[in-house]
Amino acid sequence: MKAARLPELKKELNHLTEKELLAICLRITKYKKENKELLTYLLFEAENEERYIENLKTEVDLLFGSMEVRSIRDTRKGIRRIIRFIDKWVKFSGKKPTAVELRIHFCQQLKAKTFPTRQNFYLSYIYRSQLNKIDKLMPKLHEDLQFDYQELLDEMGDYF
Repeated sequence: MKAARLPELKKELNHLTEKELLAICLRITKYKKENKELLTYLLFEAENEERYIENLKTEVDLLFGSMEVRSIRDTRKGIRRIIRFIDKWVKFSGKKPTAVELRIHFCQQLKAKTFPTRQNFYLSYIYRSQLNKIDKLMPKLHEDLQFDYQELLDEMGDYF
């Protein structure tokens, strides 16, 4: 069975009552954790983006604090986990300033954290890839935000 296209789904959803829509939303959230997380963002966090960003920054700090740094393998796993976390919640928001701010915060935390081998290719690659993602998002932002974020990036400097 092939999934229906978005316009077809929108057309069918317009014909449903409020009670039927509520039942469908609840049923969708039962099957996948990501659907439940998206619905949580839309219902509770979307109206206050600043609080949302601060909560995510706090969560990133906690993830960095709980990360195992005994070996480079553990460090890699921890960093990949944090990047997946950021990517997921940025996708829910869909706002470019949120993405830039969280990625800058990640880079600042990565730079501040002491790792077993400071001159690691993998850490350097991750850091540069996040900076590249920020650079791609910067032209899409308002000029004032671009200026503010560019100042933060200039303060960070090079990692390796």
